[in-house]
Amino acid sequence: MKIFSAIVISNEYKDRIDILYECDSKRNIQCRGHNSCKECRYTHELKYAKDISQRKTRIELEEEIKRKELDIPPDGFHIVSVGELVENKNHAVVIEAVARLHDENIYYSICGKGPYRETLEHLIQKHHLEKQVRLLGYRNDVQDVLQSADCFAFPSKREGLGIAAIEALACEVPVIASDNRGSREYMCHTENGIVCQADKVADFMHAICRMRQSGQLRREMGEHGRRTAERFSIEATDKIMRRVYQEISVTQERKR
Repeated sequence: MKIFSAIVISNEYKDRIDILYECDSKRNIQCRGHNSCKECRYTHELKYAKDISQRKTRIELEEEIKRKELDIPPDGFHIVSVGELVENKNHAVVIEAVARLHDENIYYSICGKGPYRETLEHLIQKHHLEKQVRLLGYRNDVQDVLQSADCFAFPSKREGLGIAAIEALACEVPVIASDNRGSREYMCHTENGIVCQADKVADFMHAICRMRQSGQLRREMGEHGRRTAERFSIEATDKIMRRVYQEISVTQERKR
């Protein structure tokens, strides 16, 4: 994993190794030399750094309650996406796949807001999918929504990494993802999910059908996904970052 490979540390930042991991989830503890953590270019990824190990695993009661709240029938196949409503997130390809499958028991819920909402609404209306595809807007209960999902769709055209997909994996939800720079860091085709070409509606149709047909496959992929997500936990990235800082520090000391 090379998420932090582009970071270059100068001498003035060597004493901040521990500071990077002392910031709370609200990002309101100040780093030395900065007005706030939000301005620290070495901690911008940590705004997502809730411990992966604390993500909820599948709990049947929570799943049943959330599905009822979202009006998903017990036997419905529920796909969830989380992301800003913009063209790059490519939600349209999943909507098109659902439309072409002609299966009224497939439901697609998208959590997020953005300027592309109206375009997606028109697409949903065009295919008469108002009862199957839901734009849920901004949600502060994404983990609970994930509990109701049979799979997670992550069809982005481009991603630097893709924290939303990793969080789904951590919740033991198998992922249908497009092949891009970010997803290659964690997606293992047919192991923790299925990888598709971002512009291929047929790929997403096939992936949805394959997951829909086998609950056992989804469970196995979910279990594998949980193990994949653990590589991105605070503990795991903490070890990597400390090693990187220490190696750079030793190298700079030798140059003196």
